[in-house]
Amino acid sequence: MKTAWIIGGTEGIGLSVARKLQASGTRVTISARSQQRLDELNREEGFGIVRLDATRSDDIKHVVEDLFADEGRPDTVLINIGDYEPMPIEAYNSGLFERMNEINYLAPVRLLEHLLPAMRDHGGGYIWVNGSLAAYRGLPRSAPYSASKAAVVSLVECLVAEARQWGIHLGVINHGFVKTRLTDKNDFDMPMIVQPEQAAEHIVQGMQKRKYEITFPWMFTFWMRVLRVLPNPLYIALTQKMVTSDGSN
Repeated sequence: MKTAWIIGGTEGIGLSVARKLQASGTRVTISARSQQRLDELNREEGFGIVRLDATRSDDIKHVVEDLFADEGRPDTVLINIGDYEPMPIEAYNSGLFERMNEINYLAPVRLLEHLLPAMRDHGGGYIWVNGSLAAYRGLPRSAPYSASKAAVVSLVECLVAEARQWGIHLGVINHGFVKTRLTDKNDFDMPMIVQPEQAAEHIVQGMQKRKYEITFPWMFTFWMRVLRVLPNPLYIALTQKMVTSDGSN
């Protein structure tokens, strides 16, 4: 990797990946909605910065056009945009689904609309989209988040073979709990939670190996894969125990 663009790079996983890539000699540009935070990171750490609202297609179009017109256009892109809010069934709220869908799923859809042809026209490259191990199977109290992340994983699966015909390696990052402002919303013990710096280590190693799917931590990934292949009656019985163990149902 010579040049990288981290979309959602001003905090958490995105910022940790940006720092690790920059330390390895990669020229890194970061994007987010907060111009103030971008300016701070440009001044303090020397990142290239481009303000971007990934919920606005016109904004994405102009930014992609500008970045790929430059000789230092990115050969690697990390789409690291996400939102999370727990939702027990008694607080069912369609507005929360709309918010999660807009940020977690439709923002990557809009970004890929402009990124894929831009990369194709400049000889290819690498794009990874941040998904989640929560996409493997529906989990209690996380319907808006898990459903939107499942859509992300399916989106990447649908596009990966065609993208490779354009010289583009398209991949997905499915991780467990990472200590961020989003997971701070949880009021339960999160198994095998990792720090953003640890997450960045896994992600950058996966990028260097050109993996299609980057997953971590390995033990949490193993158990989520087991859940994914369980017969439906067994899975439902198991998740029923999860929601009754705290007396909430």
